[in-house]
Amino acid sequence: MSKKTAADLTADDFKHLLQESQKNKSSETANFTSEETKRFATAFEDPEFRKLFTSYMDELQDPANRQETETYITQLESENKVPEGKELIRPKSSFVVKTYKLKQPEITKNKKTNNNNNNSTTNNNNNNDIDKNEKVFINVVHSDKISPPKKTPSSEGISWQLPYSVGPVHMEVDKSGALNVPAFDVCFHPEVISLC
Repeated sequence: MSKKTAADLTADDFKHLLQESQKNKSSETANFTSEETKRFATAFEDPEFRKLFTSYMDELQDPANRQETETYITQLESENKVPEGKELIRPKSSFVVKTYKLKQPEITKNKKTNNNNNNSTTNNNNNNDIDKNEKVFINVVHSDKISPPKKTPSSEGISWQLPYSVGPVHMEVDKSGALNVPAFDVCFHPEVISLC
């Protein structure tokens, strides 16, 4: 499928994306029952539903909504209503790493081998396992609220400890305006960034 914005997606595109998401299940993927999958597929056939869904996705990406969320977080912070054991960090941007999610290599069981009666396991890992459509952004940010790096000399060289904090996955639009891309904010101490 060529790159499209949410507004450009057809019912068939939505069905394809839903089917693909169910093929590539992981602990981070929503697991739908066959009934839920049918209901989604039916809903995506309705142009009004697609319009509402697109509007919802656009709303999630709207900077005004992000600003509203920031205002709410600031209010929680000023009223000391941050959940116990949590600390809000307002990091500064450093750089973005664009990478791709690799598919899990498929492990297959071969039939009996010629030399013995044992089943053997083969790892069918090749370059075709890379799905270039599964782009991921890693936003590298920094804050002095994160512990600084430590280096420890040893007989084998120097060992580094680089403390970090990872925020929850969120969706971002890439520079072409294509579909949402999963992104993670990884926060280091500013000294780590100076080492890059």
